[in-house]
Amino acid sequence: MRAGKPTVICPFLGDQPFWGHMVLRAGAGPQPVPQKSLTAERLADAIRTALSPTMRAHATALGERIRAENGPARAVALIEQEHMRWNRRHAAN
Repeated sequence: MRAGKPTVICPFLGDQPFWGHMVLRAGAGPQPVPQKSLTAERLADAIRTALSPTMRAHATALGERIRAENGPARAVALIEQEHMRWNRRHAAN
């Protein structure tokens, strides 16, 4: 999603169905195609849908928003902050 490209999700376990529907909801990918019902025709249809101008525009916009968040740097800052907090609490013990 960060790259701003439409994504075709073929979920087969865990949280993949959830994320497939989140991608669909964001307009950045077609209806997920579960692995159990995956056929060449269904995959080809999903890819054609993903390459539509509307879906490509939604994926591009979503990628821009994700990149603007600077998620990796924010994650590092939060981890370092929590680590320092933990050290302060446990240094006195």
